[in-house]
Amino acid sequence: MQRDPNIDAFDFAGGERGVLLLHGFSGTPAEVRDLGARLHARGYGVIGPALPGHAREGRTIEEIRAEDYLSAAEAALETVRGRYRTVYVVGFSMGGTLGLHLAQRKRVEALVTINAPLEMPAHVRNGVPFVARYAANALLPVNMRALVGHPGRAIMPAHAVVTFLDVLERIRGGLADIACPLLVLQGTHDETVPAANADTIVAAAGARARSVMIPNGPHVVTMGRWLDAIEPVIARFLADADRGLPRDERNSARLP
Repeated sequence: MQRDPNIDAFDFAGGERGVLLLHGFSGTPAEVRDLGARLHARGYGVIGPALPGHAREGRTIEEIRAEDYLSAAEAALETVRGRYRTVYVVGFSMGGTLGLHLAQRKRVEALVTINAPLEMPAHVRNGVPFVARYAANALLPVNMRALVGHPGRAIMPAHAVVTFLDVLERIRGGLADIACPLLVLQGTHDETVPAANADTIVAAAGARARSVMIPNGPHVVTMGRWLDAIEPVIARFLADADRGLPRDERNSARLP
């Protein structure tokens, strides 16, 4: 099968420093591919897998449960660890939440989350399980940007969204176990993930975590003009981790 850069996983080989780059729920690796290419240009090897049931990973979304997402993230980390001496994780949306899971349980030198959810709005948190109870295959809008060309699926069955919520539930309780440096990027105008999630993550993860708010930033900040704003911040954070430098001890900041 011919590879499609708009859908498939990517692997940009590098030297001794590797980045596991995880996309979000209902998306594809394409939504983080440009970020991966920029990090690769800075000398990092970057692997961007497809999450279970997404893109052309092989399984259908109907088959996937929370355990599949968690175990797939762990397996991808082991792949990167097998090739690179130093391993960082960068995750967008649910990919960032999966990064939090990895940092709780595995050795990760540093973690960057980008608009990562721990809590969704009440209408999602309460409404979707109610719908799924009576109509598990009801199609719900999850990614309307896909209707205008954004990578991924515009709609998902209700039970798949319940699985996504289950992932968040499983990860929320262990944030205090994160020991690596953590950068939490959050758009102030994120229309999908409430911006308060950034404060929740930093408060729970403790002194090694800090947030950077992206003024007027929407949910998808990993593509287009927003990438110009976030990529230098990520690069500086990883460069400091490379050198083992002490980070800025402020717990929060804003992009100019």
